[in-house]
Amino acid sequence: MEAAYTYILSITCRFDGHQGAVNDVAFNATGDVMISASDDQGVGVWVPLIRGEFQHVKAHSGPVRSIAFNPTQQDYFMSASDDKTVKVIDRN
Repeated sequence: MEAAYTYILSITCRFDGHQGAVNDVAFNATGDVMISASDDQGVGVWVPLIRGEFQHVKAHSGPVRSIAFNPTQQDYFMSASDDKTVKVIDRN
């Protein structure tokens, strides 16, 4: 007989800022910056350790579906949108 496990989860933090649904999130390699992709045609740059820090960039003319950090240059990330474009964004 296999053991049954029950996990109790709790929300430790909430980030508000987008005006549309959030479709994707990613953390940089060190975990100190988070980026998000949204239906509001923008990407969000978050610093989770400083909860109030949020930067919204309207990067596309359609919903943003996917987002990822450049694995070798963490100041850059890419976003992909329904507007049929992929953009490289410098977060500085």
